[in-house]
Amino acid sequence: MKKKFADLSKAEQEEIELWYHNMDPQEIFDILSRAKRHSHPGIKPRPKLSKKAGRNPESAPKPHASK
Repeated sequence: MKKKFADLSKAEQEEIELWYHNMDPQEIFDILSRAKRHSHPGIKPRPKLSKKAGRNPESAPKPHASK
């Protein structure tokens, strides 16, 4: 859709909401699976520190020595 939902009139918004709620779940899945990715494929989420520390206890971060 080229227009933004908020820019539509209330009648048009209600019509689109009714169409959306009457859609078959498989049809929604098909539409979403064709959607463009908004993140760069080279960017990966950072692994959580707890996962890193759980694999190898020797590589876990050491607490700082107090003065």
